[in-house]
Amino acid sequence: MYSTGIFYIFVGRILFLVMKRLLVLCVTALVAVLAASDAQAGRFGIKGSVGFPDQNFKGASPVGYQVGITWQWNLPLWFAIQPDLVYSVSPQAIEGDVEALKVGTVKLPVNVQWGPRFSNRNIRLFAQASPFVGYNVAAMKGGEKLNIKEIGNELAYGAGLGVGLQLWCLQITGQYNWNLADFKKESLQGINIKQPDGVSLSLALMFGKNKDKVKKSRKQSSVADEDYEY
Repeated sequence: MYSTGIFYIFVGRILFLVMKRLLVLCVTALVAVLAASDAQAGRFGIKGSVGFPDQNFKGASPVGYQVGITWQWNLPLWFAIQPDLVYSVSPQAIEGDVEALKVGTVKLPVNVQWGPRFSNRNIRLFAQASPFVGYNVAAMKGGEKLNIKEIGNELAYGAGLGVGLQLWCLQITGQYNWNLADFKKESLQGINIKQPDGVSLSLALMFGKNKDKVKKSRKQSSVADEDYEY
């Protein structure tokens, strides 16, 4: 049994290192794509969210938040892909404890959206699915900073489903999120810590124009120039 336990610890550590490197690779790739992308190929934005976990928190504020950047690509057939890079602060459920534990996480959600567009793509209703990966970088309990390794798990991953409305440069989204990576039960002197699921409401401010709109304006401009020449 002892050798089996060592084997599981070894495999778990290997998986953790692989996931960590994969997250770093994904973040690096996203930043590179954003830096190299043509400004007409997508829309850049800033995004903020508030989260409301679906569990009770004794003596603690249940509200979390996240802030970051986003990039949106419109695709055919009413699809769009919108990855985010955000820093999230979320409360955690602690069994038998009244003090708040909050964890700071760097997250990379990839929002796959689908919905009709109106008024030259200025108005859009959509549904979205949002798988995400993250890396826990900070923790605080009762006003005291903790070593993130004390809570037993540095990785975060999960998924969300929701709906949204985009009005010109303003995007509003509501969704339910499932956190699939729990902390170890033996962390913090045997206290069981559960990463709660819950509802989030997001607001994004988008910049730039859609590629189709830019192409259309260029085509209209060229037609006007031809009419002027004749």
